[in-house]
Parts: sequence; C-alpha cells; structure tokens
Amino acid sequence: MRPLVSVIIVNHNGAPFLEDCLQSLETMNFPKEDLEILLVDNGSTDHSVSLAREKFRGVKVISLPENKGFAVPNNLAVREGAGEIVAFLNNDTRVHPEWLSHLVRILRESEQYPCVGSKMLRWNGGEIDFAQGGISFAGHGKSIGSGARDGPDFSQRREILFPCGGAMAVWKRVFLEAGGFDEDYFAYFEDVDFGWRLWVLGHKVALVPESIVFHRGGATSGKVKEEKKHFLDHRNALCTIYKNYDEKNLLRILPAALLANITEAVSHGAFDSGSYRMNGPSPLNEKGRSFLKLGKAQFFLREILGLETMDRKTASRLLAIRDFVDLLPRMQQKRSEIQRKRARSDEEIFPLFLDPLNEDICPNERTALHNVLDILGVRKIFEEIPCAELRES
Repeated sequence: MRPLVSVIIVNHNGAPFLEDCLQSLETMNFPKEDLEILLVDNGSTDHSVSLAREKFRGVKVISLPENKGFAVPNNLAVREGAGEIVAFLNNDTRVHPEWLSHLVRILRESEQYPCVGSKMLRWNGGEIDFAQGGISFAGHGKSIGSGARDGPDFSQRREILFPCGGAMAVWKRVFLEAGGFDEDYFAYFEDVDFGWRLWVLGHKVALVPESIVFHRGGATSGKVKEEKKHFLDHRNALCTIYKNYDEKNLLRILPAALLANITEAVSHGAFDSGSYRMNGPSPLNEKGRSFLKLGKAQFFLREILGLETMDRKTASRLLAIRDFVDLLPRMQQKRSEIQRKRARSDEEIFPLFLDPLNEDICPNERTALHNVLDILGVRKIFEEIPCAELRES
C-alpha cells in the first residue's frame, strides 16, 4: 500500500542528536503502514549514516557525496518519496507522539490549508522556539515570541506567513506545483520564501499548535561560521523580496533594502569616512581618535600602511549584494513565473508580515533607515496594515 506520508530529514554530521529524532519517530502514534521516513545525508563524515542503518532499519537513507544545504536534499527526497503528503523535520528535534497525526488531520479536513506548521518548543519544553513567523520589509524572517513561556497565547490555530521548515507538512502536489524550496538559497529563509510564495499563489498556511516538536536549537546552524550565516541571510532575503513582491511595491522596497544593507555594512565596518571627505577632520586629531577606536593592530594597517580594513561581518553583507546581482537572471525567471500565477495581492498578504518596519540594524543607523523608509515611501506602504497577531484560522 502506498504510504500516505513521507517524513524527510536532512542530516549533516548530526550523529550526536540524530538518534533522539529517529527514536521519537519510531515511537510516534501514527500507522506505520501509512508512513515512510527518508534520511538524506549531506556528505557526513561522522557515523550518522551507519547509526541510521544499524539502529533504524525502517529508515530509507539517501546519501549525497557532499553538503548540498537544505533545499536540494529536501526537494530530492520529495521527488523520490512515495507519500501524498511530505513532512519536513530537523535532525536536532524530537517529536511529540501526536505530532504528525495533528498535521495530517488538518491537511485532510481543510482544503484551504494545503500547508501546515507545528509549534516548536525548546528542548526543555517550556519555551517557544517557533509559533509564528514574521518578516521585515527587506525579507528577513523572524520567529515571533521566541523565548517566551509557552501558554494560551501560543495555543490557538492561526494563519501564518510561513511555517518553520524544520517542522511542517504539505501536500506533495502543492509543493511541486509551487516549485519546492529554492535551490539557489543553499540554506536559510527557504521556508520564508516558500510560505510567502504559497500565499501569492492563492494558498493559505496555518499553524497547528497541538502538533508539537522539541528543538535543541543551534545544533546544526551553530556549526556554521557567523560570516557565512550573515552572507546567506542577507543574500536570500534579497532574493525572497525580489521574487514575491508585486511590481509597484518592489520598485520602492528593493532600493530601500539595498540601502539598509549597505548602511549597516559600512557602519559595522567602522570605516574612517572622514579621511575620504575633502573637508574631513584634521589628520592629526583623526589619527588620535582612530588609534583609540581601532586598537594598535588595525591602526597600524590603516594609518601607517594605508590599508583599509574590513571585518568578515561587513564583507558578508556587501558580498551578499554582489551575489544577489549574479543571481538576478535566475531570480528574474522565477519572479516572472510567480507573478504570472499570482492569485492574491500584496495588500492581502501584508497583515501576516506582523512587524515589517522593524529591520535589524545597529542603533546608530536607525535615523538613516527611517529617512530611507520615509523618502522612498516604504513606510506608507505598510502603515495602514491591521494587526495580524489574532488572525486565527
């Protein structure tokens, strides 16, 4: 008999926590004949694969020769899986025994919600890890309520812009028709992009709070160098807004997002802007301030050798913009397809953004950002959006 659900787990060197995840699936309250579990291994060098094959013989292991990120292995498993429904699960989680049953029940009962997400708690079970996602105007996804105590405020089923990609389920047909996860992203914000895209295409996404997953948090992303995470975050956010906003909003918001990225990068880099201005401060006074601000090593490079320095976090933001430019031809093809199939206006979707003007930027640049939002008309786009926090399904 064909399995109803394919549960997909992507793994890369996750041996320390993978057993907890697979064990919780093995003891889950769900008919075994309606379930298949696929583990896609991203070129692990630990004993993840042997652990899965020896201790969990019912798990189908798909081995890739190298780390392909999040989207590629998940999309591959969706195509190879036999289930009519695909459920995605992080390898550093454990599931409540009724986790999958609740997701499948809502998918089968309600045609208007072809994609549903779980409530994700931190490993100890007392605090929220993910219960509702919001997004800034510049495309940066955020977990609303993360770190708060679990309680009634997080126990109502509600419409959400996107589910957490580490605990969600969707009809396979809808997933494939919508284009799946964007394989140009590698990692981060694929779920944000996918959820937003579903809404643009006329579908709806709901949180099913009785479907619960416990998440270690940082077990996988914590291994990624900070500058690489920043690079992917900012590049993928730009790709997401480029594809999903309608034309009139994109023409205002994309320039604002680019300016926000550049402003933050330059500010964080602590560049000596005065030395580039014709009417800059006195060189002697400026050198004294530079020594105090930069420290001995950076002062020597900049002021003695004449070399401008840039930390990796600053470089990651600027390189993200450069990589976005390289991806533009492919993003334009994807954008054209999404906009051609558009079935819902931006204005109908915006309430689900929750906090669109709260972009993460250093405090000393907030005035500059507010000026950008006002002058380019971005604030006006969002200022009349009703609160969506109580928008229950």
